[in-house]
Amino acid sequence: MIPSPARLTCASILALAIGLPPGAAHTAPDPLAALRGPPQPGCAVAVLGPAGPRFDAAGLADVEGGAAITSRTRFPIASASKQFTALTVLHLADTGRIELDAPAARWLPDMAGALQGATVRQLLNQTAGVRDHTTLMVLAGIERMGEVPPSALLAMMRGLSSGNFPPGDRAAYSNGNYLMLAQLVERVTGRTLADYAYEAIFAPLGMADTGFAVEGLTTHGYRRLRDGSFRVADDQPSVPGSGGLVATAEDLARFDAAFRAGRGVWTPNVKAQFVAPGRLTDGSIAILPEFGTPYGAGVSLEDRDGAAWLSHDGGSEGFRAEYVRQAGEPVGASVGAIVLSNRTDVNPGAIAEALLGRPAATAPRAASSRPRQAPKPASETARAGLVGRWRSAETGIAYDIRPAEDGVRVTIRSPLSPEPILEDWGGLSMGPNGEIATGPLRLKVDGDRLTVSFGRRVEKLVFQRTD
Repeated sequence: MIPSPARLTCASILALAIGLPPGAAHTAPDPLAALRGPPQPGCAVAVLGPAGPRFDAAGLADVEGGAAITSRTRFPIASASKQFTALTVLHLADTGRIELDAPAARWLPDMAGALQGATVRQLLNQTAGVRDHTTLMVLAGIERMGEVPPSALLAMMRGLSSGNFPPGDRAAYSNGNYLMLAQLVERVTGRTLADYAYEAIFAPLGMADTGFAVEGLTTHGYRRLRDGSFRVADDQPSVPGSGGLVATAEDLARFDAAFRAGRGVWTPNVKAQFVAPGRLTDGSIAILPEFGTPYGAGVSLEDRDGAAWLSHDGGSEGFRAEYVRQAGEPVGASVGAIVLSNRTDVNPGAIAEALLGRPAATAPRAASSRPRQAPKPASETARAGLVGRWRSAETGIAYDIRPAEDGVRVTIRSPLSPEPILEDWGGLSMGPNGEIATGPLRLKVDGDRLTVSFGRRVEKLVFQRTD
C-alpha cells in the first residue's frame, strides 16, 4: 500500500494551491469552515500537486454513530463514476477485445432497439442518443433508484425501439449511454463490471477501497431539512455504469498519480483515447450542452488559460462529488482537486475551485434586453386533451390521466413497480409547438398519440391512447 501523505489544514492546502509564502496559510479562506462546527455531515478533500497530494476533511461520515470523515472514508461518487466505466471499456479495446468504432449491438444484440446503431465510441462520448434510464424511471413514477430490480430495468431498455436522436447527430448527456457500456463489459468479459474493473484497474493501482459495489458502506448520505436538521438519504442505483462507484480521496489520488506516470491501465493509447473529444457524424467536435465543453471518455474537456483540464461532478440522493485535474504537464502549484461529500447542501465544484485558487463562479451573463414573459397557463381545453388512458409500447409505462384542480392527476403503472403510483402534475403551462409543460416535463397530444419528453434526457417518447 502507498503510505498516507501528510495531512494539512484546508487553509494550508489552499495557501499551497495559490502559492502563498510559508506562514501565510492563516490568511487563506477555509472552504470547509462551515462544516467544522457542531456534529454534521461534511466532506473529504485533496489538492493534487507535483509534490504529492494533500488531504483535509471535516464533518462526520455517520452523524448518529459519530464516525469522523477522513481521507480514507468511502463515498459514492455518482456520475463521476462514468470515467471509470469508460476506462474499463478503453482497456478492453486496448487489449483487442472490442473495437471502439464498431456498433455496440455487435456485443449487445438484445439492446439494438435502444442503441439504434450507435458505436462504442459514440456511447463513450455522449453522442449516441440512447434514452436515459434514470429519467425513464422518473417517468414511471420511481423515486428511489435502488428499489428497481436490475432485471426489470434492463428488460425495459431491451424493449426500446427508438432513441432521442440518430447517433452522431448531436451530443446530449444520458446515463443510458453508460448503462449500455456497463452491459457491454459484462457481455465481453463474462464478469460483472464490479469484478472486472477491480481486477483490471483498481487492484493493480492499490485502490483497495474503490469499486462498483456499495456492500459494507458505512458512510451515510444526508439531506438538510428546513429546520436545519439532517435526514439520512442513502439511495444508490441498482445497476452500475453511469454511477455506482465508491471511492476514497486517497484512492483517487493514487489513481491520479498513475494517470500522470502512465502506470497500470494507463497505456499511451488508452490515455489518448480518454482525452479525445467526441465528434459528430460530420467530423466536427461535439459540444455537450449540459457542460458547454467537449466530452471525452467520461470526462468534460476544458481549456483553462491554455492548459487542458478534465473534470466530472456527481450527485446522488445524499452525496456530492467533484474530481478535476490537469490533463498534461503540471502548470502551477496544483494539478487537480478532489471533493467528496455526504451532504447535498454543499457545492463541491466551488470547493474544488477554491482549493485550486480559482474564482468560485464566472462573471454573470449580461441581462437580456427583452423582458421574460411569464408562462401561459394551459387552457381547460388543453388539459382536457390529456385526459384518458395512455400506454408506451416501448417501455410498458401506462398513464391514467384524470382532471385535477391545478392540472391533472396521473395513475402510473409500469413493469418497474408492483403497485400503481399516484402523481399530480400541476402548474401546467403552454410551451412552444402546442406542448403542455410542467418543469422539465413536456407533453403533446396529437389525436390518439401522446409524446412525452423530459428535458434532453428523454425526447418524444410515444404513448398511444388505449381503452
